[in-house]
Amino acid sequence: MILQIDGKEIPVTWEDNASVDALCELAANGLEIQMSMYGGFE
Repeated sequence: MILQIDGKEIPVTWEDNASVDALCELAANGLEIQMSMYGGFE
């Protein structure tokens, strides 16, 4: 699984747990999450 932000690939070390397994299943056919800044303190 690859994490991209604004088209830039971000290196991630994924944990070996049920949450990541579930995320992989959701992303199997492509997953895009639209996010925006909230208050400028992210």
